Amino acid sequence: MFSFLRIVGKRALVYSFPKAQRGYTINAQTCLRRWIHTEKVKTSDGLNKQKFDSLKLLAHNEFLENKSLASEKKASEKAFEIVSTVKAYQDSIYEYRKLHPEKEPLIIESNKLLAEILRSKKINFDETLLTKILKLEPKYPTLKTIVEAYYSQDSKLYIPVELATIPFRRLLWDASFQDALDYIELTTGSERYFNHRKSLIKRYVGYFGGSIAVLIGSIHAVVLLFFPEILHSGTGGTHFGIYGIYAMIITYFVNCGFLATMAFSSRGMENGSLLFEHGSMPWNWYQKVDEMEMCAKVLEADAAIHGEEGFATRPIVSRINSMGFVVNEPEQEVMMRQYWYSSGEGFTWVEPDLDPAEIQWWNHLKEIGVKKFWDKDYVKLEGSPDVEENSDDEDLILPDK
Repeated sequence: MFSFLRIVGKRALVYSFPKAQRGYTINAQTCLRRWIHTEKVKTSDGLNKQKFDSLKLLAHNEFLENKSLASEKKASEKAFEIVSTVKAYQDSIYEYRKLHPEKEPLIIESNKLLAEILRSKKINFDETLLTKILKLEPKYPTLKTIVEAYYSQDSKLYIPVELATIPFRRLLWDASFQDALDYIELTTGSERYFNHRKSLIKRYVGYFGGSIAVLIGSIHAVVLLFFPEILHSGTGGTHFGIYGIYAMIITYFVNCGFLATMAFSSRGMENGSLLFEHGSMPWNWYQKVDEMEMCAKVLEADAAIHGEEGFATRPIVSRINSMGFVVNEPEQEVMMRQYWYSSGEGFTWVEPDLDPAEIQWWNHLKEIGVKKFWDKDYVKLEGSPDVEENSDDEDLILPDK
């Protein structure tokens, strides 16, 4: 054993630690910090367990076993209050569980409690309540629980892209890119959302066909009432002449509709850093355009933080490729190649613009411990021995007696 004496003012604090094995240098301050951190974690685990027991009791008394909640409106309000409390409780756990917090037993148990509340028959879990819950911006494991509870009500339910982007922006803000891609597959990349987009296509086709039918019917009624002689102007006094005119009108509008579909559906084919795989049809473009826009945001954010020369990291690129998209070459790389091809003609080197929102993002990433690629300590391994800090206090190592 060796002892660590730290003189603080007029008091001396002595801590004892096991002897190190031969060939290993012991940093007394590091040992002390790790011991204190371990004790704090043990204490926090006990307190969080007590808090969860109280929270679970509250949920059962105030909602699950409360028979006084007669109306769905009151039950929904009470459910939202409990969900907000669970969200605050989970945030307190995330503050000290930085590594794989989704595997934390208390997070798993609290999500089970959330699922039990949101799947209850007492509440009307509609889009309004879902919007209020998503505005709380929970972490992904909780997001998955909420979305699955919402989907469990009906196989045709989906989450609109405007609503899905509320927690999605928070995931990007926290640089949780893999979680963001998981969330995309759960919302705009799900089969439910694709079925919704398919139904919109069928609806638009129905509107288009109905409009043509109404137009032809109106023309035929006018001709029948005011120009009946035209109906028998065909060969041999038949109606084939007027029907030929109708066929020409229908062909014209169908052709215009097809060309318009090709023109407008291709607007989403290239979305900055992403484009659809070659051979994809407009039908597929329309279904997956919202998914592609969200994936493009993830790709650009990953390239900004972890990328080299504008390229995103391999795990993100591979994941997006598996979703049916192709990653474009970064814009700055294209401009650099054009610069060298033209020997710099037409180019001016300027300082990049500093977006205030981007500066706030960098500061936030620094606070939560996300290292950018160009940081000098990016390659340092987590958990490496702490560097001794300069201190006015005196540190002494005392030998064993």
